Amino acid sequence: MKKYFIFLTLFLLTYSAFAQLPKFNMQSQREKMIEQKNIHIKKMLQSESEKTQNQEEYDVKYYSLDLIPDPTTEILTGKVQIVGAVLSSGLNYVELNFINNMTIDGLYLTENPGTNLTYTHTNNILTVNLDQDYSQGQHFDFVVEYHGLPLYGFGFSSYHGSPMIWTLSQPYGARAWWPCKDIPSDKADSVDIRVTVPSELIVASNGVLRETIKEGANTTYWWHEKYPIVSYLVSLAIHPYTVEYDNYIYNDLADTMKIHFYMFPNHVNELQGINALIKDQIGFFSDIFGPYPYLDEKYGHADFLGGGAMEHQTCSSFSFWNEWVYAHELAHQWWGDLITCDTWHHIWLNEGFATYSEALWAEHAYGHIYGPHTASMYQLQESFYLGPGTIYVEDPLTQTIFSGALSYNKASWVLHMLRHVVGDTTFFEILSTYYNSPEHRFGTATTEEFQELCEQVSGMDLEYFFHQWIYESGYPIYEYAWTSTDLGDGTYRVEGYIDQIQTEYPLYKMPLDISIVSISVDTNIVTHTLMVDSQSQTFEFISNEEPDDVVLDIGWWVLKEVFLKNSPEIVYQNHSIDDSDGNNNNHWDAGETIQLFLEIDNLGLDAEDISITLATSHPLISIQNATVEFGNVGHREVASNESDPFVLSLSENAVGEFVSLVLDISAANGYTATDSFYIEVGKPHIILIDDDNGENYEQIIISYLKQSLIYTFNWDIHVDGLPADTLNDFDTMIWITGDDRESSLTSDEQALISTFINNGGKMLLSGQNIGYDLIEDGNENDSLFYSDYLKAEYITDTVEPTMVIGTPQDPISHGLFINFNAGHGGAGNQDSPDAILPLESAVQFLKYIPSFDGAGIYYENEVTGSKVIYVGFGIEGIDGPYEHSAVNFINKCVDWFSSTTEIDEINSIKPIPNSFELSQNYPNPFNPSTLISFSMPEKANITLTIYNIRGQKVKTLISEMKSAGFHQVSWDGRDQNGKDVSGGIYIYQLKSEFYTNSKKMLLLR
Repeated sequence: MKKYFIFLTLFLLTYSAFAQLPKFNMQSQREKMIEQKNIHIKKMLQSESEKTQNQEEYDVKYYSLDLIPDPTTEILTGKVQIVGAVLSSGLNYVELNFINNMTIDGLYLTENPGTNLTYTHTNNILTVNLDQDYSQGQHFDFVVEYHGLPLYGFGFSSYHGSPMIWTLSQPYGARAWWPCKDIPSDKADSVDIRVTVPSELIVASNGVLRETIKEGANTTYWWHEKYPIVSYLVSLAIHPYTVEYDNYIYNDLADTMKIHFYMFPNHVNELQGINALIKDQIGFFSDIFGPYPYLDEKYGHADFLGGGAMEHQTCSSFSFWNEWVYAHELAHQWWGDLITCDTWHHIWLNEGFATYSEALWAEHAYGHIYGPHTASMYQLQESFYLGPGTIYVEDPLTQTIFSGALSYNKASWVLHMLRHVVGDTTFFEILSTYYNSPEHRFGTATTEEFQELCEQVSGMDLEYFFHQWIYESGYPIYEYAWTSTDLGDGTYRVEGYIDQIQTEYPLYKMPLDISIVSISVDTNIVTHTLMVDSQSQTFEFISNEEPDDVVLDIGWWVLKEVFLKNSPEIVYQNHSIDDSDGNNNNHWDAGETIQLFLEIDNLGLDAEDISITLATSHPLISIQNATVEFGNVGHREVASNESDPFVLSLSENAVGEFVSLVLDISAANGYTATDSFYIEVGKPHIILIDDDNGENYEQIIISYLKQSLIYTFNWDIHVDGLPADTLNDFDTMIWITGDDRESSLTSDEQALISTFINNGGKMLLSGQNIGYDLIEDGNENDSLFYSDYLKAEYITDTVEPTMVIGTPQDPISHGLFINFNAGHGGAGNQDSPDAILPLESAVQFLKYIPSFDGAGIYYENEVTGSKVIYVGFGIEGIDGPYEHSAVNFINKCVDWFSSTTEIDEINSIKPIPNSFELSQNYPNPFNPSTLISFSMPEKANITLTIYNIRGQKVKTLISEMKSAGFHQVSWDGRDQNGKDVSGGIYIYQLKSEFYTNSKKMLLLR
């Protein structure tokens, strides 16, 4: 096989040319923009964000906004006229989204201001009782007058000493500053926006400026948007701007559209060059998508302080500037404004389209220098996302809508891949048809509707494509190999295989380019396309040139990983034993000689003359037949040594454990490799008692134990009854009761445990209802067992299992963090863990967050040598924060059982810190609470205070004398008055006479 590095070198030489390109990378800016949007979202009360049933029954036709934002008091006074068409007969009230803190000053019929309408304003819904029952097709028309301080979506700021007033309402922010139907599926046919401000200020908004009226010290700007517009795109940007214009000429030079630039005065010189790009970008997108949708209005830019950038209809808002964010927000005028995602589930139809438009602009603007696909590919590198999660937002109320990785980056690659699947001509025909579609133009769309349109235009069944890329998580990982054969007639047969080796994600069906690279006078590349849709596929082509390399997806048309195989890959797959010469129990017991059979798999090229030598470093194992021949094994074939087993003996002195066996593998042509596996030997000293009342939670625990290489004998009480005398064979037991609430520990089970502990046994006991069963629902004997043998005091059965934390310097739990029910792993069964406290010599080593109730205790009996760990939750429910969290916890417990540290020594291990130190809060970001840790080298009077981003004090957590050592305190996201604070960035400060330090944390709401 030829070497891969030749093509790689050519690729790198081409890639290095981009050092001279304009800075394509807007990833860091985009991340900041997305962060601002997501912080903004968390400020909004998402529980009220869904469409109500009443909102299904009417369609907004027109809004008229009359607004007076006072930059001094930061109070917004408004009057909004709302006209709607009734979709079902009998409508007698209308529900609008409007945040509760805004005060209603009047509500009346537009044509008869004397007719006041009654209303209620609760749960951020303004319910307007209409003057009559309206029939289908009729229109209602009323006015809401109001005032208040908008909580979000509307900003009062200042810039260089002058007011800067702005809006950013996506996705749920319009309701914070004006009453409306604040959902993306309903667009008003038109909107009038009148804003009265001090005369030194200029108001930029949507549509066309119809009139400017100056009255005394104030000026009213009247903007009119005649095209359908969704509520979150209605915008204001107000400042003493420097305003400049450019002309976009269209329709064979016969018509001109004005481009408006509302700039902070100190930015004018900086923006001159980049602003000149806009008319070229409008022209380019008009050519490939369809004419700019608002030609008889305008396109505008407005500087603002809302964070990031936002595609407000006909007037985008920017807090940073470069060629790529200009292209992104401009493209939104087509994809997001003209056609809007019907719900936030489908936000990729907005953001993925705009992100891919950046690559299309790169292809157009720089392709003549570097090649069209090469230029766009460089831009797409910034959007390359290989990770989990679905582009489809399954639950916008709890999941991130504006995911940079998914809604923007991966979604842009979906369009790039679709382009390759259907072909260039068809792809741009799809975009043109989408643009002109009567069902979607100036309306909304869903993924299913876009898929249907793609299928109609292309004539292809694209269900597989959209399902795997929009609704499934992940990406394909390809592994391939190839060989060539000289056919003797000047041609060469090129053959090989392509495997999909991803394990966490499904198999993908994608057309994959296979390029044969031949080096003659010039580089010659011939590309074939193969539909890859199975785990393993072969290919065969005839080449007229001698192949030097074979490359998958040379044009980067698939979001994937690729690995080239140039040798066999022999791996261990499974093993079995024959102990018929011993006790024939299918287990390798002490003193037995066994025959060992291996199954191996070849994941690489075909292998010949495979030989495997078995070895181990274990001193009590001897191997009589150590080397076995496996013969020839082809790609993806499985082979075994059934006819020639390994022969191994285990000493009679062996104890129960997992033992590592090493495979030294060799094959023809110099192939060598090593692999290893573990085998259970001897008799374990730990028994796992499955007492979860017939549930299957023990399988989760068993998997944790195997990952920890903890060898156990497993006993199911529900099937086998009580272990009785069996316990005598073990010195340690792990007893799990799961979430059993009826009989977690019966009297007979208590008797077994008592005897086991009295005899010096060691026990890890886990279950979320043990305290409840024995204390709240038990008798006197249950209580005595609970106090005498578990050394626990039961507190409550109502702890919310958000998180469990360890105790600093504790031998088991130091540095331990445990999550429950986060949706990524574990049994998901932890809904009522017990809160417990230690009695007598027991030690509390775990606490729940945010309550700080006790979660776990342990003790050691110095006389009998027994050790007990009791946790008031089910270990099977541990769900992070890391994949190994549960394994780590079990390991720490078992390690402590085998240690010789005494309790007195444990309690004395409290070293004094060398200096003051304030740690980063955990978790961060957080909701609803977080833990703040700090250390002190000496006794001192300290304060720990929370501030908001403006430096205003939110709450003092600590203000007292503290001793030297390690300290922790939690914050539940509430202020000094016990009220929940809004989401956002907060600062916590630790201060003493000699030390001050601050750190930032992020609260998500």
